[in-house]
Amino acid sequence: MKITSLHFSKVLVGFLLAITIAVGGAPTPCSSASLPSAVRLRGHVPAKALTAAKRLGRLASDTKISMALVLPLRNQAELQELLRSIYDPADLLYGHYLTPQEFTDRFGPTQADFDAIIAYVRTLGLTVDGTHPNRTLLDVSCPAGTVEAAFALHLHRYQAAKGREFFAPDDDPAVPDSIASSIVGVVGLDNAEIWHAHNRFVSAADTAQSSPYQIGTGPFGGLTPSDIRTAYDLQGVTANGSGQILGLFELDGYNASDVASYVSYYNLPAVLLQNVLIDGFSGRPGSGADEVTLDIELQNALAPGAVKIIVYEGPNSGNGILDTYNRIATDNLAKQISTSWGLSEGQAGAAFRSSENAIFQQMAAHGQSIYAASGDSSA
Repeated sequence: MKITSLHFSKVLVGFLLAITIAVGGAPTPCSSASLPSAVRLRGHVPAKALTAAKRLGRLASDTKISMALVLPLRNQAELQELLRSIYDPADLLYGHYLTPQEFTDRFGPTQADFDAIIAYVRTLGLTVDGTHPNRTLLDVSCPAGTVEAAFALHLHRYQAAKGREFFAPDDDPAVPDSIASSIVGVVGLDNAEIWHAHNRFVSAADTAQSSPYQIGTGPFGGLTPSDIRTAYDLQGVTANGSGQILGLFELDGYNASDVASYVSYYNLPAVLLQNVLIDGFSGRPGSGADEVTLDIELQNALAPGAVKIIVYEGPNSGNGILDTYNRIATDNLAKQISTSWGLSEGQAGAAFRSSENAIFQQMAAHGQSIYAASGDSSA
């Protein structure tokens, strides 16, 4: 699937609200009544995940929470018209893509607004961990108790039906109405859902029962470079990625030796790999390393003439996902990006979806194309 698009100035004094609840008792929503004209930013309670979960009690107040405040793009109508024009072959602006700085100047939050948001969160006791060149995200962190007081909510621990523990808020974050229009939402108030890769291991028994269209001609039914080209009907395509920089969005590391073995086995040119680690991610391969390896091998197989593949690796937690996508956009180095990690849109909060959409709009304005794997069960 190709996604090309569409999907404050006042420094305010923070507020503290008294929060009392018995651990394990019924949730008692925090009141925002002490805030004059407080506004709840909707879409932060993961209702679907909570439906089948068991509440275990309050989250320890000293638990560190990493979050990202999401700021809205400006001039949305102008941006939509621009995107229509630069992708319309009949338009004079066709193919006239913006640089990251041009995009930020025209559509990103102003520097004054961004600075005011930074000053505001500091009055709440939040630590600013990182900023972004397009000023659409502000990375912050603080103990859970500070989160509760800052946004007038409670954070609770839950256990999902399959046993995994997670935390989530009992209400949407409250902010003064004077800044409500300058903050889309707060990402990281829950970790109810974890993004996952879409690969799966096939047993020898499964392989024996597979149709010819489900297995490759490589070892153990693996797909050879030729099989991949056939599967995507690319046999007649002569382009080999010559001169292009490709990108990969990843939430795990990989073993470079595995990629080298693949390249050597199929006698492919070894495309240069550049790792970009986001938010302090170590780059060490974990349980999702096979997915990262598959992604690299696929790009190497289909575009052996590429200049390099930039592997953006971020943590699968907190603001790691948005920060990784945003880095790809603000770098504007890779023009073709692939991702095979994801989550059902119904399981992602409104603030997350809004931020993700804004990042994809910026990519579109740059002329970057992102391809997302749908998995075996449709999108």
